[in-house]
Amino acid sequence: MVLVAKIPCSFGGKKFFIGDSIPEELVEDPKRQEKLGVISIVPVETEEREMPFGKVEISVKDGEGYTTVAVSPDAVNEAFVILQMNTDEAKEAIADIRSSDVLLLLYLAEKRKGVLPAVTARQDELKEIHKSDESEIGGDADGNEGL
Repeated sequence: MVLVAKIPCSFGGKKFFIGDSIPEELVEDPKRQEKLGVISIVPVETEEREMPFGKVEISVKDGEGYTTVAVSPDAVNEAFVILQMNTDEAKEAIADIRSSDVLLLLYLAEKRKGVLPAVTARQDELKEIHKSDESEIGGDADGNEGL
């Protein structure tokens, strides 16, 4: 795990600023410091694994822990642009999204009550489009050809 300063702080006589990585051995009770809002605990996987070409790995906090997703850099950029929009602009932009990576990032990161339903609605629309495309081709979700 990596400990990241959320506010200026001091551990072991050493000063840390927002975004600084703090050595684990300097923090006596990381969970408590996270609850107090001083640091964020970001899990880091120690095992090496091969990333799909053109993807980046991002950890997003969800409830009690973190979800790590592999998405394209373009999806990260598009999601951040939408996260910075006002609610009405975000809803309009979400209606045009075709990337499941962007929708996944927005689903995990978006907290605005007015925007999250638009994300889930667009996810459902894309699922239906995908299903209808499969039926036109004559196959099913498992790649089996129709009769």
